[in-house]
Amino acid sequence: MNGEKDRLDFHHVFQSIVALNENEVYGYEALLRPKNFDNPELHFIDAKKNNYLFELDMTSIYKACLQYQQLPNKEKLFVNICPSTIISPKFPEIMKEIIDDTTISPENTILEISEAEKKEDLDLLIERVNDLKNWGFEIALDDIGRGESTLEAIIELDPDILKFDRFFAHGIVYFQKKREYMRRIVEIFGKDKLIVLEGMETREEMQTAIDIGITHGQGYYLGRPGIL
Repeated sequence: MNGEKDRLDFHHVFQSIVALNENEVYGYEALLRPKNFDNPELHFIDAKKNNYLFELDMTSIYKACLQYQQLPNKEKLFVNICPSTIISPKFPEIMKEIIDDTTISPENTILEISEAEKKEDLDLLIERVNDLKNWGFEIALDDIGRGESTLEAIIELDPDILKFDRFFAHGIVYFQKKREYMRRIVEIFGKDKLIVLEGMETREEMQTAIDIGITHGQGYYLGRPGIL
């Protein structure tokens, strides 16, 4: 690394999230692509190690919102954010500045929180999530099934959207236990939450997801990440 500027040298690609029964684009997820790391995961590991995760998160959200507001069509924008960023004392003020500077509509913006990441201060996280909802944002719980306390996280954070980890798409046609797990979540939460399956790569995976009751999907079969 050559300096602090290199740490924030990245761009976004956007991948569609599709309403499966209607075959219509519901929104796009902004996916970070770093210049100086082999993949985004290594970038975030370095950010945690060197204490710039908050700056990386907020810069990513700002850049994604700037790029997205240029589009004529206003599908939903999905942006990723770490729990540690949300509970930072600096978060509310900077988030409000992003809204003002980009003129992005909170009602069209969905903040994705990873279910797999450790949540340091759950009470404060719940409070901040409720504040974000009051501002108009929707909340998605990402990577459902990767963490140890999925049901607890869903109940306590009460997200608007659940996103199953791509692990469940791979082999969904053949693995009954994967289908049963997802069907159980759909039965419990599907009436008042939008449910997305990530990692769809074949028509068979998509059709099996529809049969389970999953309404939205994301993956190479539905659309590869690209520049908008």
